[in-house]
Amino acid sequence: MKTVFVVGGGFPGLVSALAIASMGIKVRLFDVKESLLDSQVHVHKPIVINASSWRLLSTLNITSQLIEKAFPLEKMHVIRQDWAKFSFNADGDRFPYLGYVVLGVDLQNVLGQAVMNHPNIECHLGTKISTLSLKPRPKVSVGKKSYVGDLIIATDGFNSWCRKNQKMEYEQKQWNKKALILPTVLNHPLSDAYLRFVDFGTVACIPSANGYHQIIMTADDTHPMFEYELAHLESVVKELLKDIVIINHCEAPKVFELGQGVAPKVAIPGMVLIGDAGFAIPPVGAQGLNLAFYDIGVLADTIAESLSTQQQMYSPKLAERFNSIVMPHHHTLLKRVSQLVNLFNLQNPILKLGHGVGLWLMEKVSPFKHHIAEFGMGIRYPVPALLRGRNPDIHLRVATDE
Repeated sequence: MKTVFVVGGGFPGLVSALAIASMGIKVRLFDVKESLLDSQVHVHKPIVINASSWRLLSTLNITSQLIEKAFPLEKMHVIRQDWAKFSFNADGDRFPYLGYVVLGVDLQNVLGQAVMNHPNIECHLGTKISTLSLKPRPKVSVGKKSYVGDLIIATDGFNSWCRKNQKMEYEQKQWNKKALILPTVLNHPLSDAYLRFVDFGTVACIPSANGYHQIIMTADDTHPMFEYELAHLESVVKELLKDIVIINHCEAPKVFELGQGVAPKVAIPGMVLIGDAGFAIPPVGAQGLNLAFYDIGVLADTIAESLSTQQQMYSPKLAERFNSIVMPHHHTLLKRVSQLVNLFNLQNPILKLGHGVGLWLMEKVSPFKHHIAEFGMGIRYPVPALLRGRNPDIHLRVATDE
């Protein structure tokens, strides 16, 4: 039986394991944590799952357990000045919503439970891989035990041990900016998301679950707001969003550095990098995790294609094929995110006015609004089978034959 090793038990690792296991392939998942269920790390972290990624989770039979904990995102509003507003929503036929917002704790627990219950997945928890080799076949060792398989999927994060072990290149860049996430309770909950450009950067309000909304602010890392006491921070947010929401109270914020990490190649023969291990972008435009889900879909298609032609998963052809599909997409997305970040701190009044006029024109041009909506929903580019709502075209016999 074909065997794939997944290293890392976060969101990308769990979805990778479920996607590959659904193809009839045995999966061994390794994680240093003792449990795949959440340990308060993601309690109030909002996770935006776009329409395309939601369809992937639906194909893997995850959304039936997640839907009660998810908040549908109906519309997105982008604001520069009071007169410069741009709004878009889903098309209503294929996708009723732009996506869903879930709390990280809920997503982790639903995915973790699904992985632990899947008959094709064996979990090795509380374990740390001691050695890893890719030739002649992928092999990992944990203590005195060694396992030989067909492919390693490394989802072990920004500081990936697997990537470093194989000396794969990784270009890191700090943006000298920070993001602040403020769990907030409103007097009247919203069903839409808002992004406002302000003098110091941006402030966004995103609906979430359990009565919470998430206020997310970005600014230069030297901005004093990152040192504000909660009461002062709450008063600032109330003033910035007074025409949009009525805030009841805010809870303790979390602050994150904004930067990026890019591997020139995310696949080599025998190993594929998924998520932050291969391509890390800041939470701007809510694309980071959705990008990982897209890559998982591409990987499933690539594995199916290789096995249907009797190629080994650890062959150079699979790595070349995967890189040829995802790398152009990665760089296009990074370019768009960088352009968005550059708009955060427009100080020149003429540029601010130009940006406002641009938003106003975008609001008036329906085809452009449709383009932006498709990009946000993850359906603007070629969509892998899992993200189209079906499993990759592969017979179980092919997947399980030696």
